[in-house]
Amino acid sequence: MIGWGRSGRETNRDPLAGEVMSDVRWLPGSGLERMPLALVETRRVGRAKLLGSCSQHRRLLAKTAQQELRPPGGVSLCATPCMSTLTYPKASHMIPSAVIGRHLSELDTPALCIDLDRMEENIQAMATAHKQGGKQWRPHAKCHKSPAVAHQQIAAGAIGVTVAKVSEAEVYIQSGIRDVLIANMVVGQQKLERLAGLCRFGNLIQAVDHFVQAEALSEVCGRLGVRCRVILEVNVGLNRVGVRPGPDTLNLARGVSKLPHVDLVGIMGYEGHLLTIAEEAKKRKLIMTAMAILGENADEMKRDGLCCDIVSASGTGSFQVTVDS
Repeated sequence: MIGWGRSGRETNRDPLAGEVMSDVRWLPGSGLERMPLALVETRRVGRAKLLGSCSQHRRLLAKTAQQELRPPGGVSLCATPCMSTLTYPKASHMIPSAVIGRHLSELDTPALCIDLDRMEENIQAMATAHKQGGKQWRPHAKCHKSPAVAHQQIAAGAIGVTVAKVSEAEVYIQSGIRDVLIANMVVGQQKLERLAGLCRFGNLIQAVDHFVQAEALSEVCGRLGVRCRVILEVNVGLNRVGVRPGPDTLNLARGVSKLPHVDLVGIMGYEGHLLTIAEEAKKRKLIMTAMAILGENADEMKRDGLCCDIVSASGTGSFQVTVDS
């Protein structure tokens, strides 16, 4: 049986196989110790439902771990962060035994494994580079998709996380990370309502590249009684998304700044089309040119009396250059 408790330790009894598994301590500050528990009943039909209150969950989890419970009728009891309903794919087999504590040679493949020493070195190196360059660091969570890793990055100096979707923002805010940038444009009433709802619990920034997007977000935020920070995506050459730099960016900034329920805070751009250039000198020159486009548009907004506190850019393949721009 695997369950998360406030102690941050894993219960060490598998009710199905009767195996004793190694204790696991979750990463410090991961937020998991603050997440409520929900007991779910997983049946062969592929559905799961909530059973009882969080206090009941913890009592039953502790009782199960002590009694080496082997549930009758092929029913597995497990713990998961609270949610209304979980749906699992239909399968003829139960959840396999946990692999925690096993040697690498015993793992079935494919298996996602992390070298924690190397990961921690990489996190520290990235944090140090940004600090020395006088820049703030907001890593994109698409690299790991793990709140536990994101909390380690924040402990090392990151100011928050970047995500691609509202559903990802929900996960990180639930884990205790409040400062989240959604770097992709969000459209559709349901997604906008979820986004605005998150503003009650976190300090979000939403990227837009068209007035209609910002206007719709402002309307939903007003209806729910919240405010949301907005950042403009500027096309610096990737030609995927983004408003054209120059007059178009300035006009969009003026329009967004007048909306009643959003706060314009800056601009962003992504030089992803330049990351694979092999020649270092050429790559550096073109990246600096892209950063100059952002800098010029930020200066123009400030001269016009508009807020541009944030100028966001860069990625793993370009941060060595952008921290110096």
